[in-house]
Amino acid sequence: MSSRKRQARPKEGSRLAEAPLNENPFHILMTSDGTPLDESRLRLSRRMKRDYLSKRHRLIQMCKMPRDREAPTFWSGASPTEKSLLSCCELPKMHAKEEDYVVPGALARSKITKFIGLAAVECYELDSRALALAILERTWESDEEAKDLIEAYTENGEAIGVASPARKAKMNDGKAYSSIAKVGIKGKADRLLTFFAGGGLRILNQWLVDASTPVYAPPPKPPPGESGRPKRTQPSEMWKAPPTGDLLLPLLILLTYSPFDLDLVTESKINKQIRKLSKDADAIVLDAQQNPRKIKIETHTDPKVGGLVVKDVQKALNDLKEMWKSKQKETSDLTATDPFASIKAALAERLVEAKSFDKGDGEKPKWLVKAEEVSKKNSKAGSKKPQKRASVLELAKLERNKERQQLLKGDLQKASEERAILMNKIRQMNHKKTTEESRRSRSRKRKGVHWKDGHGAGSTTRNRDKLEEVHVIKKDESVTNSATEDELDDGDGLLDLTLL
Repeated sequence: MSSRKRQARPKEGSRLAEAPLNENPFHILMTSDGTPLDESRLRLSRRMKRDYLSKRHRLIQMCKMPRDREAPTFWSGASPTEKSLLSCCELPKMHAKEEDYVVPGALARSKITKFIGLAAVECYELDSRALALAILERTWESDEEAKDLIEAYTENGEAIGVASPARKAKMNDGKAYSSIAKVGIKGKADRLLTFFAGGGLRILNQWLVDASTPVYAPPPKPPPGESGRPKRTQPSEMWKAPPTGDLLLPLLILLTYSPFDLDLVTESKINKQIRKLSKDADAIVLDAQQNPRKIKIETHTDPKVGGLVVKDVQKALNDLKEMWKSKQKETSDLTATDPFASIKAALAERLVEAKSFDKGDGEKPKWLVKAEEVSKKNSKAGSKKPQKRASVLELAKLERNKERQQLLKGDLQKASEERAILMNKIRQMNHKKTTEESRRSRSRKRKGVHWKDGHGAGSTTRNRDKLEEVHVIKKDESVTNSATEDELDDGDGLLDLTLL
């Protein structure tokens, strides 16, 4: 609840931190002027018909009345967050002669999603988080009450209500059964587990982080008129407990008594935060044990554990880890001893559905319709001519043929690769041969007449002296290569090399 006067932060050993969850938890409550209520009104009793949460819930309904009626002064000063949180609670069911089977102030099943959103967005101060934690504690108490309830039946076997074991012992006939108040407990006692599955465990993890993270508080500066050096402060004195540190111990107690789900715990990573807190608490206790003269371990507090007594936080952490360890072991043992538990549960559920369908209650189950369709298909397939079953020799022959086909396929692929390589070589050889022949033909075409005077064929000037030189070759001499193309004169044995 928000007000003009801020409530002082509870000191070490506060009622909120020391409150055991399974007895009568305490919560931070304030009146309209912001002062705490007396201790007698702070106590939340499980059988109190007009406790704080129930009274607040009724006052919400009264505030919705016409404006001509004034709202009670006790409700003035309540924050919208508190009103929204209490609107998620269910009203206690009062009976004049019977016991209250629903604990007042518990979380309504239809408002769990709304409560998760409010806790994640609106609850960031100590008073709003304490109120949300109170609702969760009452929800756990309500679920524990619902586990002890036993359904009551008439002589005809019709369920008419619920009763505690002590009240059931007093019922001897059908008339006593009919006098039971019809208090309907809808659904299973798993509202807290539903809250965890919807993201509530992540929210509690963040609350643990906020409650165990020290706040930096630098030393105050000296006034302007004073001179001199400021006093030296130890590094540990510059860190103070967080504003929501008093919620650390109630959070650990709530987690200890809450239902355990390994998947949810691992997904929310709250186990890592618990492990970190446990290491910090163990280190602080070890340091205190090594210095017993300076630190009294029974009353020693530390900002890392929310400013609470370290021994109490360490004990709560150890209890929580032991509970998680035992629950995990029970789950693993149950899975190992009965691996067919899920199949048995499915068969039992189908058996109940089949019996109810045979009695004429409800429609035919889907699995039964599907099974009938499969049986019809099998009957149609069985009406055909049965095929001859292959013998062992035939199966072996088919297997050998299959292997032979695979080997043949491999050989064909290998031969194809070799043929491709050979064709590539032939292609390269043909290309090389064609290149050499073309080179030779070009060299032949380039041969022509070369003039002896050195001038080109198109030149108009000629050196006749050079051209008219005659070389006489006798018959007994061999003809040089330069004269192979000239004609030999048979008459005088001379070569006519004159070119005019």
